[in-house]
Amino acid sequence: MSAVENDHAERIAKLKARSATRQQSESSSAIAASGTQDVALTVATDSTQKKLKPAWKSVKIALAVVTSALLVLAATTATVDYYRRALEEPVADPTGMVWIPTGKYLVGSMTPAPGDIKARWIQLSGFAIDKRPVSTLEFMFFAQTHQDLAEAEGWTAPASSPVSQADRARNVPLAMAWEYCATRNGRLPTEAEWDIAARGRDGRTYPWGNTRWKKSTKDVSPFGIRAMVTGGMEWLGDALVAAPGGKVVVRGRVGPQSRIRTINYRAEVTPTDPDVEANAGFRCAATHIASRAPLSPAFGSN
Repeated sequence: MSAVENDHAERIAKLKARSATRQQSESSSAIAASGTQDVALTVATDSTQKKLKPAWKSVKIALAVVTSALLVLAATTATVDYYRRALEEPVADPTGMVWIPTGKYLVGSMTPAPGDIKARWIQLSGFAIDKRPVSTLEFMFFAQTHQDLAEAEGWTAPASSPVSQADRARNVPLAMAWEYCATRNGRLPTEAEWDIAARGRDGRTYPWGNTRWKKSTKDVSPFGIRAMVTGGMEWLGDALVAAPGGKVVVRGRVGPQSRIRTINYRAEVTPTDPDVEANAGFRCAATHIASRAPLSPAFGSN
């Protein structure tokens, strides 16, 4: 090999060696750079995670608080709704009375006939009232234990024996009706209480609605009070409009023909009138339902 060829081969070898060294150097730099980036990324990731951990913990706490608040709200709403309905809805009692809650009620007629009470809104405290009129059996038991009062009022037992407790007491003097209710820790209902018990909350004409009575009609008011206009006339404790001349107001099925009338019908009568007493019955009311003790355990509450 000539000297020229040797020089050329040496230069090629040096160039290859230099190229290899450069490539090795670049490769090392790349690896180092890559490692640095990885380290930086790892550091950044760790830092982000450290920053996110408290934030996520706060989010979890907030979610837990919101969830607890919603559960408490749901429970509170259910409780409030329960008591709201308990206050708004009539409550039947084992003594045979129904509790009518405090509220604003419409009493009287929207189209009053002569003698009727004009429609008006009144605020009335809660009260209890008998679900049905006092029966003949119940009143006979009372009269037997209050013979002095019965004699003073001229009351005598009916000629025919009652066949069931559903048989409404009649021929009841007003004074004996008062004393009977007092014996049961109650009183006679006021006219406003009687009207509300029969009419409910919607100002209806009859206890069952606004349609006339039919044979299939049940005389039951929205509060579950029975026989308000089909049972007979009933004594009251006082009147929405006082009757003149010592007269008192009766409500229910009253009049010469004792035909079924609307809730609005009322009559002013003389309490000692024999014709009135012959048809007069009653039911009791009470300010506190729990205070009304049954007159006799022999008598149920149906």
